[in-house]
Amino acid sequence: MQTRAEFLAHGLAPVPTTTLSTLTAQDLDCTICAEPLSDPVQLPCQHIFDQACIAHWLEMPGKNTCPSCRRPLFSLPEPTNPVADRALLVYRAVREAGLAIDQPGDVDLFFIPQPSESMMARATPAAAQYLIYSSAPAQTPEAGLAQVDAAVLAAHVIAMGNLLPALARLQGRPYERREAEDWQTLCDRLHVVLSSEKNGRKYHVVAMARQVRQAMNLRGLILHHDVDSSGFVITDHGLSAELDTLLSYVTHVSFQQVAEQLRVRGQAARRAAAGAASVQRRVGGCPMM
Repeated sequence: MQTRAEFLAHGLAPVPTTTLSTLTAQDLDCTICAEPLSDPVQLPCQHIFDQACIAHWLEMPGKNTCPSCRRPLFSLPEPTNPVADRALLVYRAVREAGLAIDQPGDVDLFFIPQPSESMMARATPAAAQYLIYSSAPAQTPEAGLAQVDAAVLAAHVIAMGNLLPALARLQGRPYERREAEDWQTLCDRLHVVLSSEKNGRKYHVVAMARQVRQAMNLRGLILHHDVDSSGFVITDHGLSAELDTLLSYVTHVSFQQVAEQLRVRGQAARRAAAGAASVQRRVGGCPMM
């Protein structure tokens, strides 16, 4: 059987135009991202996905099957390093939380208006990768500005808010009923605070988590657990640490918003400069009349 690298290099076949013309309107959406197909490829089992989506799916640790029919596509060796072990645990938590694309999960919305499927499809892998690759998830190593976008952050709060309890269950420390109720209250309050912010408000990354925590006014919430004078939830089961992780992740996503804006602006500036230089060369090369 092929290796992962061999399959990704040769196993994603372009979809013939005749095949695309026979698809229904519903089949013209990628079932991974729920967006219209833009660069469709076909697996050996004949299921069709956007190339970027299926490549991302199959690059994830533990994934070697078609998302639709579960047909194995390449051999899958067992992980031999801590990052791979952590990845397997986190992606098990994705399924435990009901967040996987191919499963109708019982996801806790924390009283947040339900985001679109495409927004959740982007937020879930982002939250999982943060937990896999961040060596200290409760810390934000970036330096710069973070920008609030309440609509985008809602999906990320839901994704991480469901992932952390699922990860705790898999690690042998399931939430007790009172902890689960307090976690719902905290996630809901976080969403309320983010939604009350004017979209586009910028924070310094190093201060955002602390400032948002202060705005949540934990001591004013009805919780089963006590809150000390500094505003930290007191619990023997890590609820306070998991709130730190959630706030740090929200800060990370908000930082990425600014980084993406700067990247787009930089590309636009380079295109404009290249266009001006091209015009200048044409003007400079014109013969005198």
